[in-house]
Amino acid sequence: MKAEQAASPSEVASSEQPAPAPPANQPEPPGAGAGGEAGDSPPRPDAAAVEPPAGDLQSKIRESDVERGETVSASEDGQEDSPREAKAEESSELPAPMVEARAEQAEAAPQSKREEDAASSPVMGKSEQQARAALETGSSPNGVADREAPKNHFPSSSIIDSQKSFWIKIFTQYNSNQGLIHDKGLTLPIYEAVNLEDRSRRAQKRYLKKRKRAVAQQLRSLAKELKSGETLTEQARRLLKLLPEGINPKKVRELARNVRFQRGLADRFREGLIRSGAILAEMRTIMARHRVPEDLVYLPHVESSFNLRTHSKFGAAGIWQFTRGTGRKFLTIKYEVDERLDPILSTEAAARFLRQNYDRLKSWPLAITGYNHGPQGIERIISRKGTRDLSTIIQICGCRLFKFASKNFYAEFLAAREVATNAEAYFGALEYEPVLDYHEIGLPFYLEFSKALQILKLNEENFLKLNPSLRTPVIVGAKYIPKGHRLRLPYNFDPVKFLNLVPHEHRWQKQKLTEVVRVRRGDTLYDMGRRYKVPWQVIARANNITAYRRIRPGQRLVIPRRDKVARRWVAKAVVKPKAKPPRKVVAPEPLRKVDTAALAARMEVAKIAFQRAEGAYQFQDLDVYGYDAESRAGWIKVAYGETVGHYAEWAGVSARTLRRNNRRRNVSPLRHGGRVVIPFSRVSLQQFNLSRFEYHQSREQDFYSTYAVTDVTKVKVRRGDTVWFIAQSNDVPMWLFYQQNPALVKAPVRAGMTVDLPVIVEVSELGSPQPGQEYNLIQ
Repeated sequence: MKAEQAASPSEVASSEQPAPAPPANQPEPPGAGAGGEAGDSPPRPDAAAVEPPAGDLQSKIRESDVERGETVSASEDGQEDSPREAKAEESSELPAPMVEARAEQAEAAPQSKREEDAASSPVMGKSEQQARAALETGSSPNGVADREAPKNHFPSSSIIDSQKSFWIKIFTQYNSNQGLIHDKGLTLPIYEAVNLEDRSRRAQKRYLKKRKRAVAQQLRSLAKELKSGETLTEQARRLLKLLPEGINPKKVRELARNVRFQRGLADRFREGLIRSGAILAEMRTIMARHRVPEDLVYLPHVESSFNLRTHSKFGAAGIWQFTRGTGRKFLTIKYEVDERLDPILSTEAAARFLRQNYDRLKSWPLAITGYNHGPQGIERIISRKGTRDLSTIIQICGCRLFKFASKNFYAEFLAAREVATNAEAYFGALEYEPVLDYHEIGLPFYLEFSKALQILKLNEENFLKLNPSLRTPVIVGAKYIPKGHRLRLPYNFDPVKFLNLVPHEHRWQKQKLTEVVRVRRGDTLYDMGRRYKVPWQVIARANNITAYRRIRPGQRLVIPRRDKVARRWVAKAVVKPKAKPPRKVVAPEPLRKVDTAALAARMEVAKIAFQRAEGAYQFQDLDVYGYDAESRAGWIKVAYGETVGHYAEWAGVSARTLRRNNRRRNVSPLRHGGRVVIPFSRVSLQQFNLSRFEYHQSREQDFYSTYAVTDVTKVKVRRGDTVWFIAQSNDVPMWLFYQQNPALVKAPVRAGMTVDLPVIVEVSELGSPQPGQEYNLIQ
């Protein structure tokens, strides 16, 4: 699913996953790794229909699976169905054993009045009766109690088990201020544990760099001592015990180049377990409906720790971390709404995507790895290496893109599955979030976010728990909740009553236009707020402006303003003047002691409002040049991330028409900064510009909602480096790299030149309030 990025220590665990299921009568062996056998995985049509796995290791694993009685017949898996036939059946049929199990649960558990109401309600309600019945039979939202032992959809091997044990340690024993220094080849050996508490983020980086260099130097010294035949020092003997028996000096020197640090995730994993209680049962129902192994609901523990509004540096979002490109195939992703952030809708998409991967790759280990690396990438590796055995692929594949994250993805999933199904054994008793109850209605009109809160008497946090797909422009009032959007209401609030409570003058029939302004040199947020009659705090929140992201000349900002019709309507309201109360003489209050800490905090926040727009970096050129009113056409400069498909969508024409007008072949890529002629026969110039701006603005809003740029460092370009390699190896998005280095749009990088690299830190790690909260300090 996500294209593999250069994984930073703190992100690796969230970008990799999957692993095998333990037998029902004994726990899984602790292990840690990335990869699973391709051939001996899930259900398959029959032994002859699937290509036999290659390699002695895989044949041994298959033999052990047969001995344990874990082979699945074709009828059980339903693999004979074509993808199109399977998709048609997904919505209407469940596997026979699952139907029988659910029927027994339904008979055992009496139906509540709430379930009867949901069944008879004319409004679409949450179809969670099966999920609730499953919850009543189990002791936790995992719903694993009293269920039959699952089929072995997720086979393992010695390599995968060792990787899995590593990730179990990361998920349960070490928090985010701790970690392990290890070998990045296959996670083992583990050289030492590191404690980073009571150190700043910058101090942590310096300390980790120092420790990794020390371990690498120890390995190089060991290689020298082994080669010379000298008596080993005590330190060398200790290190040698961690390495495989009979290792030679050459291999030791290779290990010195593979020293890596993995940050712990125990605290985040525990939080994810608690959050998952609200939706896990419904997610299981969705997986079953799409004929996907239900235990794949644990995959978000690896991707996002079930953090609903999380975003990656490279544009992935939600608990399933869909990128825009993959997400658009299954979900609605617009400026106002991003369904990747909705855990239920994104689970539907993930189930479909995983099923497609399995139908294509015929193996759940490969399908899961393909979720991270992409199914096309897995097919290329299979074709190139001549094997479908994931363990073999992990060992022999040294591809530039199939790196640590993809190699460990399957084993991470197995580890997350082991920990989640035995959560109390690892974390003790947990108080899970209650199951989410709601009604769902289709809005017949556009509606203001603030008006919905007012009618429902909910605060913003609780409303967004029900409707997490609503994006910042809707929340701050720059856009309305779209017409036709499936709005979720609390279960105890009647949907018909909600619609009746919306005043007629607030039932908008058109979406509010985005008002965009450019920052001029010397502007401040305070000045812009006065100029456009909008509180500067509102402008700051709408554009994710914080102490770590100041405004710059040329930057485009969204200005949230009330609709003109609404202002005229408010002006017509007649307000009777109230009688002035008699003036009272109040004695002066005694002077109070000034809270210097609070005053200092206020002044720090005030600096955001009065920072002048000065500075270096430039923004992407989104202007239209050479517009001809007669031919209704103009040309633009290609900005990073834009494609022919984007231009076709924004201009309302086909991609074929655009390519023909620009004399481009289907395979020729767009060059950053190149020219593309755009026809404006279907949309106006303003509409095209607005759609284009919203695309880039939404990407920046997503990024700055989770990350902050705290500093800029200088890096010298080495021979052979490219822009892509420099950005990826330093975990910097390409659009941000070009923003910091605008000269590289026209001139390629050269060995010896210096480029600027932004230092990116998660907002949560800065210890500061989330974007928007800090602006409440000054009114």
